[in-house]
Amino acid sequence: MISIYSIIFGLHTTKYVYGQCLKDQDSLLLAFKSELIYDSSLSTKIAGWNTSVDCCHWGGVTCDKAGHVIVLDLSYESINSGTLPDSIGGLKWLSRMELRSCGLSGQIPDSVQNLTRLEYLDLSSNLFIGSIPSLQSAKNLVSVGLHQNNLTGNVPSSYLEGLNKLEYLDLSSNSLGGGFPESVLSLPSLQSLYLSNNTFSGQIGESINFSPYCQMSTQISSRFLFMISIYSIIFGLHTTKYVYGQCLKDQESLLLAFKSKLIYDSSLSTKIAGWNTSVDCCHWGGVTCDKAGHVIVLDLSYESINSGTLPDSIGGLKWLSRMELRSCGLSGQIPDSVQNLTRLEYLDLSSNLFIGSIPSLQAAKNLVSVGLHQNNLTGNVPSSYLEGLNKLEYLDLSSNSLGGGFPESVLSLPSLQSLYLSNNTFSGQIGEPINVSCYQLQIIDLSSNKFDGPIPEFIFKLPLLSTLMLSANNFTGIVDLDMFGMLKELNALELSFNDLTVIVNANSSSFSSLYKLNSLKLASCKMLEFPDLKNQSGLMMLDLSVNELTGEIPNWIWEVGDGNLRSLNLSHKKLSSLQKPYTFPSQLDILDLHSNNLQGDIPIPSKGSYILDYSNNNFGSSFAVDFGNFLTSALFFSIKNSTVVGPIPQTICNASSLLVLDLSHNSLSGMIPSCLAETSKTLRVLNLGKNNLSGNVLDLFPETCDLKTLDLSGNHLQGTLPLSLMNCKNLDVLDLSDNLITGTFPCWLSNLSNLHVFVIRSNSFYGNISCPGLNGNWTNLQIIDIASNRFSGVLPPKLFTSFRAVMDNQAKVNYLHYVHPANSEIYYQDSATVFLKGTSREFVKILNIFTSIDFSNNSFQGSIPVTIGDLKLLELLNLSHNALTGPIPPSMGKLESLESLDISVNNLSGRIPHEIASLSFLSFLNLSNNQLSGRIPRGSQFQTFTELSFKGNQGLCGVPLRKICDNDISEIPTKSSPKTSDDADNGTDLFISIGLGFFVGFAIIVGPLVFLKRWRTWYNNHVDRLLLRIFKTKGEQTRLIFTSEQEESTF
Repeated sequence: MISIYSIIFGLHTTKYVYGQCLKDQDSLLLAFKSELIYDSSLSTKIAGWNTSVDCCHWGGVTCDKAGHVIVLDLSYESINSGTLPDSIGGLKWLSRMELRSCGLSGQIPDSVQNLTRLEYLDLSSNLFIGSIPSLQSAKNLVSVGLHQNNLTGNVPSSYLEGLNKLEYLDLSSNSLGGGFPESVLSLPSLQSLYLSNNTFSGQIGESINFSPYCQMSTQISSRFLFMISIYSIIFGLHTTKYVYGQCLKDQESLLLAFKSKLIYDSSLSTKIAGWNTSVDCCHWGGVTCDKAGHVIVLDLSYESINSGTLPDSIGGLKWLSRMELRSCGLSGQIPDSVQNLTRLEYLDLSSNLFIGSIPSLQAAKNLVSVGLHQNNLTGNVPSSYLEGLNKLEYLDLSSNSLGGGFPESVLSLPSLQSLYLSNNTFSGQIGEPINVSCYQLQIIDLSSNKFDGPIPEFIFKLPLLSTLMLSANNFTGIVDLDMFGMLKELNALELSFNDLTVIVNANSSSFSSLYKLNSLKLASCKMLEFPDLKNQSGLMMLDLSVNELTGEIPNWIWEVGDGNLRSLNLSHKKLSSLQKPYTFPSQLDILDLHSNNLQGDIPIPSKGSYILDYSNNNFGSSFAVDFGNFLTSALFFSIKNSTVVGPIPQTICNASSLLVLDLSHNSLSGMIPSCLAETSKTLRVLNLGKNNLSGNVLDLFPETCDLKTLDLSGNHLQGTLPLSLMNCKNLDVLDLSDNLITGTFPCWLSNLSNLHVFVIRSNSFYGNISCPGLNGNWTNLQIIDIASNRFSGVLPPKLFTSFRAVMDNQAKVNYLHYVHPANSEIYYQDSATVFLKGTSREFVKILNIFTSIDFSNNSFQGSIPVTIGDLKLLELLNLSHNALTGPIPPSMGKLESLESLDISVNNLSGRIPHEIASLSFLSFLNLSNNQLSGRIPRGSQFQTFTELSFKGNQGLCGVPLRKICDNDISEIPTKSSPKTSDDADNGTDLFISIGLGFFVGFAIIVGPLVFLKRWRTWYNNHVDRLLLRIFKTKGEQTRLIFTSEQEESTF
């Protein structure tokens, strides 16, 4: 049974979320969530419900402009069990509640009667018991689906009285009893009535002119009723629910052809797994037919399909009015046969993997909604493809790779209300078209494209425009904010990150009179002063970052939105202080002040804030003792690099919701509060590096430790590495470098299979690094730095073969980072310091395919293991300043990705293997101060290295050293047979030519390097620049991005 509103009315939810969620709505939804048991790994909606995200952005939730929840749709969510709490009645603004197939049990609470604005109610396919609730107070109800539950009792006439708009009522497949509910016959709009598979009994009054086809008498007020399924009530027939008609064979074949193109999980499928010839196709999940047996609706959205294509035969379903295949894992091209679906009204192919161009839709004159967003579509959008779609209200082509100019034909669509073209590659100027008929436009989203030129004038002539998003383009020109004052319905305005200069007119009230303005984003708009926003009573989101504002932050800004400001970004400016007195709004969720020059006391945040970024400032002060008490709701807090002094307050442990805590690069002192180890149950990132902290390393990490990044580097910490770190099974990055930590090599860390970065450089670890009986493998370890300790013994061959990620890495290229699964604003970028060419370089972004091994400055002995050659993805290798002996293994020639090799200051002997000379990526080499001998091999890369790479090896000779090899003459061809005098003369000429060529080449190339200081300096600098190039290769050859001074934003 499919609710009629999804069949006939085809309601669609746009992605625009009008307002910021009100706190009471947030609480009511979380109360509902607390009653549910669900599979978070399969959940597409409710798993992301948490206070770090505005509830209007939660999956399945839609709000109105004021922040009231008006739609709650969790149908087919992976909920195992739960109940519908009485508090659900507090969502009094709900117009639509869809909880179909959610595993809910218990009684339907009486508080549902409080939902007086309900229009659509679907609680079908659950385990509800008890009686049906009274619905008479919801006078606007259009559709009610309570079928397939365990409801009992009768249906009192009063429960349905006055529902004059009700068109669809399904109470089938329950245990309802009593007499026929005759009150339904007084409902003037009722079209569909399902009472089958219940225990209704008794006679049905004579007012009904009943026939086998259930045709109702025109004398009854429900004269539009065209379908009643009561056969099993009166005749006791074992029939299934009637769905208009019996499926035509050609329709069944076309659907099965589509199914054959799909790979799906039958254990999770709620629809397509049941498609087989033993069941009429009009009863298949996701399929609806008309009276004649034509398929008119195909809805497989969010079905558990792993992959598949949309076959050309889909065009044979010519009666389709609605095709919804959202998030079905479909790939390939959208077939041209879609043009044959001329009856289409709603088309949703979003969130798939389609490629190629968009199909022409001009033949489907009844189209109301088109969603092709979040695919990989390319090409331009020809004007003819959308011509004549006079009923089209919603068009979403966002998040593809579409290009070309702005599709001006959309401006001639008279019914168009919502236009989404964001996150594509559209370019060029948007002209001033002659035919502008889209005066119903309410939403325009052109953000994240390549549009340039001025903002088009026609935009200011759209009287209903409520949302205008132009951010992240190349628009140019001077824009007076007052120009937007004529858009009286404007709710959201985004002009960030263009080449615009926004002018603020302090003497005009045109812009300040936009009382409906909810969101204003003007980042990087070259603003010199704060706009006057004092009268913006509805403003909740404000972004003025990356402008040219200086001086104090005015205290009136905290009163914007009548004190209901939810998000404020003033980062990347030259602001120096907060004007006093000031009080942060109690509902301020996000406050971003990073990268300013704020000084003085650290601002005490609002207790409701969940994202706080104070990093890269100049406070020069210490934390208030009770500072942590104000972080009880915080999920993200960073104050790195802000000259904070003094101890970390014990109250920081009261911030029990924190996911990211970054206090690095300050001058904090004292001991680390031991309670911070306990917070790792929820904490994902803890960065206390580059401070002056002392005492022992954190210990007693709980068994439920969920840390992904732990950075305690650059302090004065002592003690041993705690074994409880093994509890942190999700640890990605562990950096304990530059401390006073002691102990033997922690072989047990190999059990942390997610560990990517392990750095314990410059501590007091000792002993060998052999790990006998090693059970785990360093499966994902890509950076290991144990340099500058007191390790000794041989380099174990098996250790290198345990670095699986350096041997074969199939991971998708990405940066190491943490991002909240439901809120991308909670983002932390992992970084690391790597020593290269004797100096440290901070890598503010680490690609997960970048690899480095640094064992330098220890006391390792013995030979370099041959197995090191198996690390074919290794890029940086440093074994210098040890006591290694023996030859350089030729297997190192297999390190085809190697870019930097330093094995200097050892006791290595023998020749330099010629295999190393063929390493095409090698850009830095240091073999100095060993006992190597023989000719330096020649190769394309070796030609770039200076004598510094080889000095201190008395037995080496050849370029670039000044020492000429003794056996050079041996390479001249020798006499092997008697020759004539002419032959002898020719041989002499050849000898002279080779000798002359050598000495001329030596004089031109090597001579300046040896004898001219300016030449040598230029040559060395040139090599240095060459070294830097290894980090700037394009595409998938890129290994890492590094900088010495650049600061990265966490937002």
